Amino acid sequence: YFLEKYDAGDYAETVKTLKQLSDLGDVDSTNLLGTMYHFGVDGVEQDTIKAIEYYTKGKDWFHIADIYYRGAPNVEPNIEKALQYCLEAVDEKDTDDMDLCKSMGLVALIYREKSDFEEGFEWFKMAFEMGDDFSCFGDEEFFDFYLRDARAGNVRSMLKLGHLEKMR
Repeated sequence: YFLEKYDAGDYAETVKTLKQLSDLGDVDSTNLLGTMYHFGVDGVEQDTIKAIEYYTKGKDWFHIADIYYRGAPNVEPNIEKALQYCLEAVDEKDTDDMDLCKSMGLVALIYREKSDFEEGFEWFKMAFEMGDDFSCFGDEEFFDFYLRDARAGNVRSMLKLGHLEKMR
């Protein structure tokens, strides 16, 4: 029903329906509301605080971590909070694989910012092994990982190195 209203441009009705579904426990609707408030799309005014509330209700820890990592309107960057939410996403048993990979990649970046390259590298490696080739894309400290891994015979790393070189 809400897709029909959305496609017709009736965003107020769409949001109303999503809120009703969220109140009934629908996690997808809850997180979609979080995204709408996070970015201020489709007739919804950007409100980072409401986005965090919906993401929290939907247990979308990665997007909360991303808000704290980058900062957003009314939210100052805070890498300690970002790390806390990333680790929550990693611990959450219901996290889908892509959010898990992104969370691990963000943990790697946070540890890099904290100058703990060894710990950051371990998280990057875990994210990479799960399939997140872009978690630390273009990051010189981690670029060597691809090089070492490619030299050890990992074909995926060889291909990734070629792709990274084209993007530089």
